[in-house]
Amino acid sequence: MTLAIFGQTLLLLTVLASAIGAFASLRGVRRIRRADHDRLATRPSADSATGDRGADLGIRALHVVLGASALSSLLVLLALTAKDFTLAYVEGRISRDLPLAYRLTAFWSGQEGSLLLWLTVLAGAGTLMVRSLRKAEVPAALLAGATGIVLLTSTFFAVLVAFIARPFAVVDQLQRDGAGMSPALQNYWMAIHPPTLYLGYVGVAIPFAIVAGALLARRQDDEWIGTARRWVIASWVFLTLGLLLGARWAYEEIGWGGYWA
Repeated sequence: MTLAIFGQTLLLLTVLASAIGAFASLRGVRRIRRADHDRLATRPSADSATGDRGADLGIRALHVVLGASALSSLLVLLALTAKDFTLAYVEGRISRDLPLAYRLTAFWSGQEGSLLLWLTVLAGAGTLMVRSLRKAEVPAALLAGATGIVLLTSTFFAVLVAFIARPFAVVDQLQRDGAGMSPALQNYWMAIHPPTLYLGYVGVAIPFAIVAGALLARRQDDEWIGTARRWVIASWVFLTLGLLLGARWAYEEIGWGGYWA
């Protein structure tokens, strides 16, 4: 019960941090643009990524989202490995005789865990995006806008995880054993195929955020294109690899039909 309360508290923190960070970042874009127009913009320094307190708050909020979602994921994995059947997600996905490897992959075998993993990967990718944009020395307004779009997206997924999927929901009546994992998912490809696809799916959100940030900042230069292009290529590689792995997996499961299923 303590784990469930702590986990749900962390999810609520991701909702709050995402929403506040998105608002602060997007509002910061407007302030930075106005300051640029008045030629009063403060140059980013070692202590400030954007020169605007609100936009900097958005970046710090993104770090909070990453930490809280990663810790939430760790708690779900801990519950799965410990066979904590007080959680409805654990009770519905594993059984006592399920090997440890499959108990770990059960994390993304259902909607609850998949959405939490999606949120965690998104926050991690967003943090890497901020670092890559700062390295490319893009304008502060663009950085703030891209961060705001990532946080706006993470707000959507955080709400889904915290209030709809609810991976930390507790069972009404404790069972001695769980329902177990579908035999079709008890395969080594389960450890490789879904995470690879998630990296590709979530990765696509980053170039979108960069382009949207450039539009919000009303930038007509090409300083950000190289960074966005690298993210597009990385996402394409993971998506292609994930599809190929899934196609290969389909030949090992009766009824899936192979590559052209």
